[in-house]
Amino acid sequence: MTSFMIQHGLAMNQDILAPLRNNARLSPDCIALRSHDKPDTSISGLLNIVDSAVCWMAEHGVTPQSRVATLLPNAPETAVAILAGAACATVVPMNPAYPPAETQRLLAEAGVTHLITHPSCIPGAISAAAGSSIRVLQLTSTASGLTGAFELACVDEGRTTGTAGPAEPASPRTVLVLHTSGSTGAPKRVPLTAENLSASAWNVARSLELQPTDICLHMMPMFHIGAVADLLLAPLYAGGSTAFVPAISSDAFFGGLRHFSPTWFQAVPTVLRDILAYAATAEDVENVRRLRFVRSVSQPLPDRLQKEFGLTFGTTLVPMFGMTETAGLITSTPLDRTREKRGSVGIPFGTNVKICDSFGNEVGPFKRGEVLVSGPNVMAGYEGQESAHSDAFIGKWLRSGDEGFFDDDGFLFLTGRLKDIINRGGEKISPLEIDLILAGHPAIREAAAFPLPHPSLGEEVAVAVVTAANSGLDARGVKDYLRGRVADFKIPRAVTFLDRLPRVPSGKLDRLALPGLAGATAGHASERRAPGTPLAKTLAALWQRTLKVPDIAMDDNFFDLGGDSLSATNLMLLLEERFGNDLPTALLFEQPTLREMEQVLDGRIGRARADDRLDPALYAAVKNATAAWRGKRQDNSLILGRNTLGVKRPFFWVCQSMWQFEMLSENLDPERPFHILSSLSNTRLKSDGNTNRLARYYAAEILSIQPQGPYLLGGFCQGGVVAFEIAKALRAMGREVALLCLQDRFIAEPYDGEVALFWGKRGWFCAYDLNDEPERGWAKYYSGPLSVFHSAADHDDLHKMPHVGTFARQLEAEFERIEAGLPPSYRRKFKALQPLNPKNFKSSVRVKVPLFMRQGSSHTIKVTVTNKSPLSWEPTEKSGIILASRWRSFDRLHGYALDARRPLTQEIRPSQSLTLDLRIKVPMRGLPMFLDVDLVEDGVHWFGGFGHSGTSKLVIPLAPDWPVSDPSAG
Repeated sequence: MTSFMIQHGLAMNQDILAPLRNNARLSPDCIALRSHDKPDTSISGLLNIVDSAVCWMAEHGVTPQSRVATLLPNAPETAVAILAGAACATVVPMNPAYPPAETQRLLAEAGVTHLITHPSCIPGAISAAAGSSIRVLQLTSTASGLTGAFELACVDEGRTTGTAGPAEPASPRTVLVLHTSGSTGAPKRVPLTAENLSASAWNVARSLELQPTDICLHMMPMFHIGAVADLLLAPLYAGGSTAFVPAISSDAFFGGLRHFSPTWFQAVPTVLRDILAYAATAEDVENVRRLRFVRSVSQPLPDRLQKEFGLTFGTTLVPMFGMTETAGLITSTPLDRTREKRGSVGIPFGTNVKICDSFGNEVGPFKRGEVLVSGPNVMAGYEGQESAHSDAFIGKWLRSGDEGFFDDDGFLFLTGRLKDIINRGGEKISPLEIDLILAGHPAIREAAAFPLPHPSLGEEVAVAVVTAANSGLDARGVKDYLRGRVADFKIPRAVTFLDRLPRVPSGKLDRLALPGLAGATAGHASERRAPGTPLAKTLAALWQRTLKVPDIAMDDNFFDLGGDSLSATNLMLLLEERFGNDLPTALLFEQPTLREMEQVLDGRIGRARADDRLDPALYAAVKNATAAWRGKRQDNSLILGRNTLGVKRPFFWVCQSMWQFEMLSENLDPERPFHILSSLSNTRLKSDGNTNRLARYYAAEILSIQPQGPYLLGGFCQGGVVAFEIAKALRAMGREVALLCLQDRFIAEPYDGEVALFWGKRGWFCAYDLNDEPERGWAKYYSGPLSVFHSAADHDDLHKMPHVGTFARQLEAEFERIEAGLPPSYRRKFKALQPLNPKNFKSSVRVKVPLFMRQGSSHTIKVTVTNKSPLSWEPTEKSGIILASRWRSFDRLHGYALDARRPLTQEIRPSQSLTLDLRIKVPMRGLPMFLDVDLVEDGVHWFGGFGHSGTSKLVIPLAPDWPVSDPSAG
């Protein structure tokens, strides 16, 4: 038999059986499997049967590349089929309760080649396999025990399967494929390797301190991960045994207790509740008391159920948390009852667990976020959904989809499924919180909150309740029980009563089915109380001013009245202006009623904040400007982080407002930690000196976030100035800056590091507003490697879609190039010129321009320029100086790009004048305009502002002559 398996490449794939073979060598006669209707099977006998089954499967065409589905009842034979299938191929356990049409679809999607079934399931199995090449194998069974009873007979001898050769399978090989429960959407296929299953089984054994004397009572369906990893592999790995009962019921449970005398079992809380109600006799209670522990799985364990179960049976209840995607166990409650924490699902056993906020940042104790998991038990990715890998993972971390937090002792508390979160007018509500509170009501057996559509709030809270018999509980009683235990906005506006809650086959709550069963609409009325205190009246007036509503009551919710993120920011600015405090916008989201806001502000008014590491006024200005920016701050840092768990090199980005990074954050690689910094543009403290001070402070903060370089920096507009100064500060400290990215900004200072320039189509700081050949200016100052990118967007549209998506892709391509050590693809057009001395900019410009000119018309004007500086102006090809004009609006705040350009063809010495012709064209749009004529350091800046120069003439455009001779004028 061994040579047969080696010949077919099977021996090396039985990693999942290695611990069982070791146990068989040490104690060959120890019992492994037990059942009501068959003699016990030893570990050595079990392995002999599995080896025989492997050979029988091979005889029926099973190869390492085959997919073997099982459609079998909960019995020892099913365990053998799964172990054998995992040893020689990939096994796909199926739910025998599924209708044939659904089974047929799942078989096809999983690529199943063989289907092992039982006589009781034969009609459905044949129907499910109809029209496919799947070979159906019947598992025969006798009452003489497992030895010799596990036999396969081909039901459809005429059918053949694809003949994949016995080539050695890839490593690591998928040995088990399970379907998720589908409680939050369509079931997904989870491929698990022998390493995944072995790691999980050992984690379970360690968490439960399993011994060879332990007997597990198995009453879970064999298509569930808990049935395979927790109740089959873990007990057998520990040298113990598993006893099968034929059904999931209280009657089967108590029968199993009497027949097998098990030491532990596990079940969902619904079954535990039924057991608690079923235990009517002293014998039943005593049998449960003999259990070493009882494990609660798959659903949150209500506090009242845990308390009553403990009081009745005196048995340790062990809540745990696991997923199919992690091959089962993630966290488990320690068996030491002195460490028990009600409401917790325990501590990690063999897995790494982090809590991450919505921006990809790890958070500290008691901070809610998504639970992330990594470790050898975690799948590599969903099968058939490889493109969705980025949705399922952050780096090596699997996103569980569950929300929770750690306490100071490392115990995990789950607060709900993220997909279940109810968004009520901006308020995020966890249904699980309401479920668990209502489960404490003595008249409520089960409860489940869910969302219902609401015309203005988007969603409203509803709840389905299953009550005890003759309880008399009504909707008002449900709401009154919650009042005072949860915030008012979490109290359900609709209550529906059901005989039972809908569940998926694994026993989990099917929350998605509840809206269809409710048949209820949301709506409520509440008593309105007017503001009474001076502070409340002041706040109400500010609310009215912001929301444009006639009156405000104390319990009114800001977002119920039509508030949103923008109006929340406006309100906070009014509050800060009125009370002089640094109040974060998040305060309103956490305390959205007028009553709550009054209570919080009453204790905050008059308190000032400062940070002694930076001038307090400067620190407060930046903190205030970024109060509404969403991300993770380290302590009192001014830098916000997103995706900080990402595994790629971080990117530090300086900008002026939230819209300049929100969309960029969404379009960057989610594996790229993204840190956001603010310039001083939105404060009254903007100056060159303060910008330099802030940049040095930022450099120190960057080192605390990323102690080792090289660094990726960038900034937009004025943010580019800050980023440039940060780069200088880091380099002065001996740190390497790998890339400095400047978007729509050029800083005329020498820099020999690598720079990437990103230019928009038009804007005050765009080089193409200052150009004849703007690279002449770049070549003067930036001597290192240079990359240049262009966008069709104007300055103010660079961070809107689709332009921001293009920008993000350009950034990521540059980052990847830097990481690969490759040179930029951009090639310089000009040799480096010498930068101009600031004394060069002193000049005089005189021009005669008609007051009235027709739109679209062209004119030649004479311009006389005089060199007022002590230095000569060399010709353009050596100096980069050009004569140019532009049109600006009547308020002088908005302008068009360069119009006329004229190079200097000869040297102009100090005090010398030169008259040049300049061909201008009047724009086709705009009110009365100013025509600016000045000298320009090409690609850098206008002379004006640096010395007495330039001229500006008012022009009143007349209607154009039609047709316009120059088509481009329109």
